[in-house]
Amino acid sequence: MNEQDIIKEMLPEVFAQRKEVINLIPDIKPNNTINLLRTLLFADIENEIFTEHTFAEKREPIFELLPGEAELSELSHPNGMSDRIVITTIGAKLLIRLFKSGLVEQKKKSSSKDLSRLIAYANSLPELKAKSDQLKKTKEEKRARDLSSNIECAERIEHLLIHPENGRPDELTREFLNKYAYAIGPGSQTFKFAGANVTKRVHTLRSNSGKTSSTYVSINWTLPDGSVHGDTNIEPVLNRRNDPSRNWGLGR
Repeated sequence: MNEQDIIKEMLPEVFAQRKEVINLIPDIKPNNTINLLRTLLFADIENEIFTEHTFAEKREPIFELLPGEAELSELSHPNGMSDRIVITTIGAKLLIRLFKSGLVEQKKKSSSKDLSRLIAYANSLPELKAKSDQLKKTKEEKRARDLSSNIECAERIEHLLIHPENGRPDELTREFLNKYAYAIGPGSQTFKFAGANVTKRVHTLRSNSGKTSSTYVSINWTLPDGSVHGDTNIEPVLNRRNDPSRNWGLGR
């Protein structure tokens, strides 16, 4: 397979973040270089980039992208609530070409022109491919374990619904008891499990107007020695509707 086909099959997260790759160029102006890449990679189909004017007249671009560079120089992958932008080895090679063409700005004319670190990254596809393959394998194994765990958990709960006396102390966890309590039935409830007294409470919080509401579940259990575990310090977010000291929103 060629480099493009290999990258298409890889996980984007194994590549270095955009700014990390750009900073492999000595004494760089990173924001200017990012803007340069954006202009190149997101140019429209008419390829009207780097023209002397911004009017409709089309001019020849001063830099031509190679096949696959627009699509595969930068990739993104989810990172929390946002996306993380990475530069692939194809993107690194594009940066090298841009630098050698004189389009990448450095802070000083006398700045080092040593691109050895960027070149090393541009040539690191075999190592990155191996890292991607291992990460894929790890993720697949985790998915298989999670699926197996969920199946085993469901089977275990089904057994305990018929034989609750078989509950084990190691199953006294919030995650397991929450699933077990849900299987028993909806709403607040109390039950014995593995020698502990378990309490599940469904809390309802109404908005100030009383027109909307939200719910959350708390679970705690008390062991024979009197110690309490689980959700022991749940503090509801109070408004005038939910705060007894403010007359429950009745306006008195």
